[in-house]
Amino acid sequence: MSYTEGDNVIFRIREAIRAAYDDGSEALAVAREVAAAFGISYVQAFAGTARPLTDEEETRLSLMVARLREGWPVQYVTGRAWFMDHEYSVCPGVLIPRPETEDVACAAAEALKGTVAPRVVDVGTGSGCIAISLKLASDDAQVTGVDISPEALAVARHNAKRLGADVPVVWGDVTKPETMPAGPFDLVVSNPPYVRRSERGAMAVRVKDHEPEVALFVPDGDALVFYQALAAYGQRVLPPGGRLVVEINSALGRETAAVFKASGYREVTVLKDRYDKDRVIRCLKV
Repeated sequence: MSYTEGDNVIFRIREAIRAAYDDGSEALAVAREVAAAFGISYVQAFAGTARPLTDEEETRLSLMVARLREGWPVQYVTGRAWFMDHEYSVCPGVLIPRPETEDVACAAAEALKGTVAPRVVDVGTGSGCIAISLKLASDDAQVTGVDISPEALAVARHNAKRLGADVPVVWGDVTKPETMPAGPFDLVVSNPPYVRRSERGAMAVRVKDHEPEVALFVPDGDALVFYQALAAYGQRVLPPGGRLVVEINSALGRETAAVFKASGYREVTVLKDRYDKDRVIRCLKV
């Protein structure tokens, strides 16, 4: 694959990957992301002013196109994803941040309003996107990220350092309370695994075949296992008046809310995401 000065790089990438996508507009959006990874903008490409790629870049681009054709998510191919207007490094083994998870971060930030120097723990931090966003939004916040995955821990630490966020990231398994930070915390926030294995067939190939199963799936017969663990953890580390904010399976809003109500939380509220789906539960420790 060779691009010369004046070529429409984005158009060429789109045509090379088009067969791997449902429509041309999706392929175009991916092509724009790939070109941007080389510092080439949409305007430059279509104006014919994009710089030529070096031989090394052409080799890299050929590999990227091959992976896109194989069904890799563009975020893994480029090594980056956007969340709350910040760029995060991502790689296979780390869940790709979703737009709807921004709604979780916003709900968490809202829950912290009025709290001076809030103490926050992000359980299952992944790329660190929620934890880092909360720290960047409130410099006096003390935010800790927790994850079970060595890959996620490394990526979250890298993202925190690159974005200038003082967020310690530690290993922990919320289903094993002795491994978790002792607190106290004013807020527990989490985007835990919640996709039932029976729902796998309806998922996009790019998600189910490439993103980490440990961050996605739960058994059908124990779909709320992580919410039960989070409810118990919150009761242990939150003071009265502390908040818990979690992302949920949109098909299980009522059932998930019932877990927190049964665990003694009050003001258990199911919030809609930007797509009008049940996506967030916010509740209060009394």
